[in-house]
Amino acid sequence: MTLEDFLDLVNKKKVENEKVISAQRFALGVGVAAIVAVAMGILFATKSGKEARDNMSKKVIDTVETLKDKIQENAESVKDTEVYAAKKMSDAVKNMDGKAEDVKKDIQDGYRDIAGHIQKTVGNISKDFNKSAK
Repeated sequence: MTLEDFLDLVNKKKVENEKVISAQRFALGVGVAAIVAVAMGILFATKSGKEARDNMSKKVIDTVETLKDKIQENAESVKDTEVYAAKKMSDAVKNMDGKAEDVKKDIQDGYRDIAGHIQKTVGNISKDFNKSAK
């Protein structure tokens, strides 16, 4: 996984999280609207006061429970997405660490090879110099 792929994945997860948050806000708005609508309907109904209050109480409790369930489902979805993104990020970091170690080893090996060639060349130049000086 390249850094670009990783950043694309993180961006996609961010967009998904924003969609979930938007859906939660929408659900909350619908829930509030439903509660208000139920309350208005009950208040203007032709039932007795006690019966109207009982109906309103039951409807409000049902609506609140439904909203809590939907919010919990969305929260779990966000959590799953977060765990997935964290795992992908961890894998990418491990992959980059491994590649960094490989590059470091390649540089060290290249340094040793160059140092060996330089010493050999210096030795050859020294021999040639000594021969020409005699």
